[in-house]
Amino acid sequence: MYYVRTFTGGGAEYDPRSKKFAEYVCDVCGKIECFDITTNATFNFIKARKCPKCGSLGEEDYKRNIQQQIDKIICDINKAQKKKEELEQELQKL
Repeated sequence: MYYVRTFTGGGAEYDPRSKKFAEYVCDVCGKIECFDITTNATFNFIKARKCPKCGSLGEEDYKRNIQQQIDKIICDINKAQKKKEELEQELQKL
């Protein structure tokens, strides 16, 4: 998720009930999420935030997850190929 803007809601600037929010948008699914930063004076805007909808930290995290899935599938294919060769060798022995 990446930072978009900061806005005030719930009343006018001088109203004690007003709150300040930071708006973030997910790179992957486009979900908009708002974080209440009224009482947090040291809010870190740069920190990577996890999307509540898709669970991604950002586009790079999404790409890394897809690459990990591809690697796992390739590993499973190699294991299956090895098992197939072992069974073929055992069949030739009989």
